[in-house]
Amino acid sequence: MIRIQIEFDQKELAREFERKINPFIEKKVSAAYLELIDVTPKDTGEAASGWQLIKNDNGKYTLLNTVSHIKFLNAGTSKQAPANFIEQVPL
Repeated sequence: MIRIQIEFDQKELAREFERKINPFIEKKVSAAYLELIDVTPKDTGEAASGWQLIKNDNGKYTLLNTVSHIKFLNAGTSKQAPANFIEQVPL
C-alpha cells in the first residue's frame, strides 16, 4: 500500500483564488454597469448618467443610482423600457 498525504496552505490558496477571480468579477460588474447605462430610458439622460460603480474597501462592488426618478422609470413609467428593467440586467 502507498499513501500520499497532501497538505495545502489555506491562506495561500485563498490569496491565489482572489488573484485569479478578481479580474473575472471586475469584468462582469463592469459589463453590468455599462448595460444599466444602456437600458436606462433616456429623455434628458439624467437617469442614465446617474449610474455609479463603486468598489468598496472590502472588495465588494456597489452599483448605485441616486437620481430621484430612477425608481419610477424602473416601475415602468417610460415607454422606452419595461418595468423592472434594472432587475433584468444579469449580474
